[in-house]
Amino acid sequence: MKTLVGLSDKYSDEIYCPVADVCNRLLFVDPPPAHKKPVPESDAKQIRDLIEEINKRLLTISLEQLATVGGLVLVAGTPAKATAIHKLLEDGELTHPKVHIQVVCTDSTTAALILDLARGPILGRLFLEKTQRSRPLRPLILWTIQAER
Repeated sequence: MKTLVGLSDKYSDEIYCPVADVCNRLLFVDPPPAHKKPVPESDAKQIRDLIEEINKRLLTISLEQLATVGGLVLVAGTPAKATAIHKLLEDGELTHPKVHIQVVCTDSTTAALILDLARGPILGRLFLEKTQRSRPLRPLILWTIQAER
């Protein structure tokens, strides 16, 4: 675990962490495009291997079981989790099979970063400016995602 934390810290920054979890199952997160600290393939492989070893010891729902549940609510915040949240919502890269998230509950800064990653920085800034003007202390944002069927 100490090795995984050390490797994760080496590549983590304000909007990215290479390790995420869904229902206590650890996952590797590829950095977003043009990330300032890309993870070399050798370190990515080591992180994935460490994650696999740790996941074998965890008592949790499998990703296959989780994928059968419709209407999941994702509760996550802080800018460092924005890349992982975006990949869970957009790409389906993090989980195979893909989990079906219907509602996201996060803070407005993280929501703006997710929009930056999904649609570009202008949309994220507009969202953040609007939410901060209308409710400066708003801690959580909820929105519904159209289910892909």
